[in-house]
Amino acid sequence: MEQLQISINENIPRLLTDDVQKILDNLKRTIDLSESDPILSKYANEANELTKELNQRTEQLQKQMNRITKLLANSTNKLTESKELIKTSKDTLQKNVKK
Repeated sequence: MEQLQISINENIPRLLTDDVQKILDNLKRTIDLSESDPILSKYANEANELTKELNQRTEQLQKQMNRITKLLANSTNKLTESKELIKTSKDTLQKNVKK
């Protein structure tokens, strides 16, 4: 869970679009002015919704990455096993040819 949070924190800045960044910048400016108004609420709600969407997408990407990592590990193991079997077969063939 901790690794997922770290991954999300690292990936969210890369996932932010220009529109999201503009919304967050406007929200920050409004907060800095300490004005409580409907615009602040609008930006806060939009930022919150966009953050939720980005978090969901990040989780999906993390799951896909985990599946790909497992597939790569399995493929590497199968390749190693195949190499060992080929070597064993060659050795057996050479022994049989010598007889």
